[in-house]
Amino acid sequence: MNISVELTFSPLQDDFEDHIINFIKKLRASGLTILEDPLSTQVYGEYDTVMKTLNSEIKTAF
Repeated sequence: MNISVELTFSPLQDDFEDHIINFIKKLRASGLTILEDPLSTQVYGEYDTVMKTLNSEIKTAF
């Protein structure tokens, strides 16, 4: 089953830009379909792959 997830990553630090850029770069490298706009990132793909990738990358980002 394919899903889409929309994320807004807002670190509570002054140096947030690097954290967001690194997070998006890792999502791009995952092979999933990634669409970005100024306020959010959309991730598209097979349910298990999307959830596994997000779980891993969000944990790393935190």
